[in-house]
Amino acid sequence: MIRGRLQRWNDDKGFGFIRPLNASGDVFVHISAFKGMPRRPVVGDVINYSLETDREGRSRAIKATIEGSGPVRPRRGPSGSVSRARRRSGSRLKPVFVTTVFVIAVASVALSQDWSGIAQFFGVRLSEKTDSYSDMSVPSARSDSPLSYRCEGKVYCSEMRSCEEARFYLRNCPGTKMDGDRDGLPCERQWCGW
Repeated sequence: MIRGRLQRWNDDKGFGFIRPLNASGDVFVHISAFKGMPRRPVVGDVINYSLETDREGRSRAIKATIEGSGPVRPRRGPSGSVSRARRRSGSRLKPVFVTTVFVIAVASVALSQDWSGIAQFFGVRLSEKTDSYSDMSVPSARSDSPLSYRCEGKVYCSEMRSCEEARFYLRNCPGTKMDGDRDGLPCERQWCGW
């Protein structure tokens, strides 16, 4: 280790220059060289350091310590770094916990409700298979029976509420535009397919 005295220090920028006690020429030192010190250096401090040469051949101080002031020791107890680390790890888990609880809540509501109602709430259209599954799992009187449909001028799939309604319109109502490939299956992308 080399000893020197801090000649200049720019605290705002975090660097300064050390004059070695047994040599001439100042040595650059950056605040990052003072790892673990309890305070920032001030002009006049005696500094112990090692030298390093950068890519341009300039010397700089590394592993610097302020003589008479030891490194910071981790404190134990409620205000120490150990408890701070625990608090930090707990705060990182909080968003994960909240997200998990939210997903479980949504899943439990989804499993206890009629799937078509949930799909309608989120703007998702179910296939005929899923729609009929929800009919079996939650008994209810459907008002979408063929007897309740009548030609009301609907011509597009976006105006239908189910595959059953689309089939009714394709079979019974004039001017529908729901079977582009003319295979007899209407609204294949929205209701009656995939």
